[in-house]
Amino acid sequence: MASSTKAKRGPNGPKWRSDAATATLNDARGGTDDGGRPSASNSNPEKAMEQEKELEIVYSKDASSLDVAFDLLSILIVRYRLNRSDEVLDEIESKCIKEPFYKLRFHQSRAFVRYKQARYADCIKEFELQEDLIADGVAGACPGRDSDGFCHSIALNENIGHCLSSMNRLEDAEKRFTAALRLMQSAESEGVDVKETKDDIGGILVGLGLVKDRLGDAEGAVSVLQAAVTHYRKVYGEDGSTLIAKALTSLGRCKELIEKLDEAGGHFEEAVRIFDLRAGKGPLLAGALGHLGKNQLKRQQFKSATASLYSAVELEVQKDALDLNLIWELIEALKTCWIGLLNTKKAFAEPAAELGKRAAEMAMAKTPNDWKHHNGDLDSNIHGTTALIYMLGGEFAFAARDFEQARVHLGKAVQIFLRISGFECGSFLDACRKLQAALPAP
Repeated sequence: MASSTKAKRGPNGPKWRSDAATATLNDARGGTDDGGRPSASNSNPEKAMEQEKELEIVYSKDASSLDVAFDLLSILIVRYRLNRSDEVLDEIESKCIKEPFYKLRFHQSRAFVRYKQARYADCIKEFELQEDLIADGVAGACPGRDSDGFCHSIALNENIGHCLSSMNRLEDAEKRFTAALRLMQSAESEGVDVKETKDDIGGILVGLGLVKDRLGDAEGAVSVLQAAVTHYRKVYGEDGSTLIAKALTSLGRCKELIEKLDEAGGHFEEAVRIFDLRAGKGPLLAGALGHLGKNQLKRQQFKSATASLYSAVELEVQKDALDLNLIWELIEALKTCWIGLLNTKKAFAEPAAELGKRAAEMAMAKTPNDWKHHNGDLDSNIHGTTALIYMLGGEFAFAARDFEQARVHLGKAVQIFLRISGFECGSFLDACRKLQAALPAP
């Protein structure tokens, strides 16, 4: 992110804002690829990895430079290197709080990390600290608040809206998106060049669309989200930005809710293509592949769904901050695909079982093994998903006739299930033991 401030006119005269006050969650989610944004390099994952390595070297030699630290953070956050991002934030916190401008950037960066970690309550706290600084006019930001107590930053109101929406605080989220839209419309009426703010219009539309969806107005959500797609394509062309793919993904999810599965699948396919083109093999593509695979499964396209879901797992396990529940859901969907192929196209069932086995093995290689060294009962929230992944690994190994590995994975699943208290594991234990009993003698 740039460290300069830029002049901007608004509804009440000149508005000064810093880039730290106006970066959006879209920037942190993976890049717009249109130049001048923190994540532009994400269109080339190999280049982004090289940039990270280079910045790590510079940072190791000059850890006192906060500009270098924030350059490194911008790459780490985009690449979902969330554990490393937390380490850097911890290292620079004491320096940042002494200087208002860097304090502003610090709270924004930590908010982005917390959002990607799905720690939304913590994310809101960081955004609110950032809002206090902006309202106080820190680092050239426009001071003051509106009648609702909101600051005058379009992007920050949008960001808080997205976070509140993720927390299911839908009415509060709608107020924030509406405030952002009102600020933008007021700025435009004052003759502000909207070139720099077009991303915000699309982001606000996406946010409002998702709020409508969660309030049960799927038809209304589709209309707003389609407007966001149209807007982004007008700005960037048919496939010029990952923002188009993000809006298409949201649109596809709403189309599924109104049972337009084929149309939804088309949106997911297009999102996959754009993410692959503009962001490469990374977390954004992983999410789109997961949506596409689940959609193909709903349409009983079992072979295609297997390929999409396997590719999604392959990318999800590369994150340094794993979402084990999501990975389990993807592998469970792979199991449903395999069963579907057994019942419809048996010739494809064996290759599907092998892919499911590989997906489970990738996940098991990343699952935490602290349960082995933990004394006493295990926590279902922490270790239950690990056991379910081992169980799936055993089931797929059995289906692929790798009985030795099936025995190992099922044994680990049983060990964990037996040590989980306060959680009904009986059905899982029964399933594991029945499969164990069916294994041929070693």
